[in-house]
Amino acid sequence: MIGASKNAGKTTALNALSAALAGRSERAGLCSVGVDGEASDAWLATPKPAVAADKGTLVVTALQALHAADGRLKLLQTLDFTSSLGPTVLAEARVAGPVMLCGLAHRGHLAQAMAALRLAGADRLLVDGAYHRQAAADAAGVDALVLAVGAVLPLADAVPTLRALATPQDHEEPQTLDVVGGLTDARLGQIDLAGVAVLRVASQGAVLLSMAGHARLIRLGIRLTARQTRPLLCLTANPHRPDGAQDAAEDFAQRVRTWAAEQDVHVPVVDVVAGLRGDREKA
Repeated sequence: MIGASKNAGKTTALNALSAALAGRSERAGLCSVGVDGEASDAWLATPKPAVAADKGTLVVTALQALHAADGRLKLLQTLDFTSSLGPTVLAEARVAGPVMLCGLAHRGHLAQAMAALRLAGADRLLVDGAYHRQAAADAAGVDALVLAVGAVLPLADAVPTLRALATPQDHEEPQTLDVVGGLTDARLGQIDLAGVAVLRVASQGAVLLSMAGHARLIRLGIRLTARQTRPLLCLTANPHRPDGAQDAAEDFAQRVRTWAAEQDVHVPVVDVVAGLRGDREKA
């Protein structure tokens, strides 16, 4: 789960997926690349929805968050890495209620957390990618991707993230140049692109270009591919804004659908609150 911006509706979508798993008697394992589930937004000071965990849900969080949960979480294991919030732990929800997810600073920690969740008995893993952080798109760690898009910012600002997640898989084409590590605007500026037809990265999560970076590749006629990719399952549409204003749910979902199609991305657009999925279909 990746957010195209702050207040994109990522946590609401994560909760919907978690609840759907519980309804199918599947045990969810939750973790976040960053911190999620805090009471208010650290940047905007606006209220945030809590991360909701059903009884038996497995979570990776910070030890201090477990202590603050007032006994609602059962400590299962202390993991061998820390975050800015201290030691990281694996815990189980004793009862249904809000939880905080934190403790993952980079892809290596994400891999360890996911392995621990699986060993502890999680049937499905849900990874919260945190705001504009695409480590959750690492093809080695996940099976599929969901992008949350909100009305809080112009859709044009989300184009780089959408394009990154829609990066196609490589098929061993000629004039391909491999890029090691993340592809940023600065890294792109260091590459000799003469004679290059295709730039290839390891996975979608390695594409960190701005709109200007993508525009440069388009201008030069250079395509971007990845060695490993995971499917972008859907986009979630959040018509709400922090100031309380709101677009009509169907209108905003249609705007998101049209915007994605303009980038040649054709996937379902879902509003988990309004019950909209696909092409205006009611869930």
